[in-house]
Amino acid sequence: MGLAAAALSWRPHEFWSATPSEFWAAIEGYERFHAVPDE
Repeated sequence: MGLAAAALSWRPHEFWSATPSEFWAAIEGYERFHAVPDE
C-alpha cells in the first residue's frame, strides 16, 4: 500500500477497492509518465 500512497497519491480505500490488474496498470502508467526519454 505504501507505493500506492506515495507514488500514486491513492487513499487507503482506493487501494483496497482496486483489483490487482488496476493497481499494476496504474504503476505502469506512473513509470511511463516519469520515465526519462531516450536520446
